[in-house]
Amino acid sequence: MLNDNRLYNVPSCYQHEPFFLASATFSLDASDVLYTITEEPLFYDIQNSVKKPNVMKPWEEKFEYIPVILNGWINVRNVLREKFKDRNINEHKDLVRKSITYFIISLHWLNDVPVQSLENINKAIEGFRLKPINCAERFLFILKRPMQYHSFIQLEQLFTELEKLFYKELAMIRKRKGD
Repeated sequence: MLNDNRLYNVPSCYQHEPFFLASATFSLDASDVLYTITEEPLFYDIQNSVKKPNVMKPWEEKFEYIPVILNGWINVRNVLREKFKDRNINEHKDLVRKSITYFIISLHWLNDVPVQSLENINKAIEGFRLKPINCAERFLFILKRPMQYHSFIQLEQLFTELEKLFYKELAMIRKRKGD
């Protein structure tokens, strides 16, 4: 078990519902990369945005780290499915937040960039080369109603499409290297 928790401040550009509230901080043992990515997915993006020296940049190694996020999503998705069945979702806002955050970082990292801000996230999404069809509009729907079942279904569909884009991109890169 990890026990070297440190307290980190969240810059104002990341303080938006359903992610972080004003004056937000989080406690995290960031000594293990995989644990850090699954527990606080925005950690490396936030550290990069505050110009922390020598911060790891997982978006530069997307083929190694996006699968970690996709596995984290599968775990969270399975729990959320059960909670929606039981109509017990309101007690699991943190898991909903984490699932939405997984999508945001996956989409950014797929496009080789960190999450710079959660302000105007749809504008950033619109500028990406690799993204699911109508991604910005669909994602806005999710952000407006994150605790609704229909938003969860839409997020599942976006993840399915994003995963296909990821593996297509991986295949294209491997093909180019093989030529």
